[in-house]
Amino acid sequence: ALYKAVIGLHLRCCQILIQKAEHLVNSKDLSWRTPLHDAASWGSLPIVEMLLRHDAHIDAQTRKGQTPLYLSILQGHSSVAELLVKKGASLQIINTNKRWTALHLAAWTGSLVILEMLIENGADVDAQDRQGYTALHVALQEGHGGIVDYL
Repeated sequence: ALYKAVIGLHLRCCQILIQKAEHLVNSKDLSWRTPLHDAASWGSLPIVEMLLRHDAHIDAQTRKGQTPLYLSILQGHSSVAELLVKKGASLQIINTNKRWTALHLAAWTGSLVILEMLIENGADVDAQDRQGYTALHVALQEGHGGIVDYL
């Protein structure tokens, strides 16, 4: 029920469900997604804030190795990504399959706003993925000139 409330962006329903069963905050579905993954993916800042107040695992990984920060960046939700970073989400490996950092993903999506925020918060511009590529390599491959110039 909590997953449906999160996906439906029903903050009040989420609050009621968590009050009745706090363990649901870190429950996982078959792909190991938590409610925080879904809230981050859908860009619901109020639900992300509420889940974090109830000790949601900020760096939880899905079976594919994706964190809530990964999903917020993938969907372009800069305010959610910034909140997760400010609350301590890891900027290092946010996708274990590719060994991408948050910066790699921001370079791939072309989000200069997110990329700048990550660098301002200490992201390592020289970090390499499984193939030895940095965020600059990824931006070049994807043709994101603004990001290439910034990096």
